Amino acid sequence: MALGFARFSAPPSDWVQNVVALCVTGPILAFAEEISWRDYLQPRLANLGEWTAMLVIGLVWTCWHLPYVLLTPGYHSDGDRAVVLGLFSCSVIAFSFLFGQLRTRSGSLWPVVLAHFAHNAAFAVLTEYAISTERPVVVREYLSGDTSLFVLIGTAACALAIGLRTRDKLGLDRTKARTRY
Repeated sequence: MALGFARFSAPPSDWVQNVVALCVTGPILAFAEEISWRDYLQPRLANLGEWTAMLVIGLVWTCWHLPYVLLTPGYHSDGDRAVVLGLFSCSVIAFSFLFGQLRTRSGSLWPVVLAHFAHNAAFAVLTEYAISTERPVVVREYLSGDTSLFVLIGTAACALAIGLRTRDKLGLDRTKARTRY
């Protein structure tokens, strides 16, 4: 939009039914994935270290989606395959770090499920019903789709900020603990 590739548009008349269906199925699908990645796999990989575990989960999560991406026409099938797969893989890994930290810091799976669902729902609604463009591949795959460049940068920045803040906070807590004793 800021670059002139897309504009907001009025949604079609059937958008409400589709959004309601998304709000029913979306949390279920997000829960199914996150119970596997964050509730089952993350604690089992904890002995690798938090960051390594999140990287491994991101790689597994990427591989989990590859058949859907590579073998179906409905999910990231447009655009240069190498660029789309690169952005997709890096974005999923960045989400793995962000969601992994949400799981660790909150002690609950629910913030992760809600974040995963909110991401999927926001981009489904925006790209399908609220944004029109003459250049759908540039907008939806490369720049502002659910695993595009802007999402990758924003997600990686959030994951890094949370990680650094947590590390700094833990460092301060350790310093205080040493001075008390």
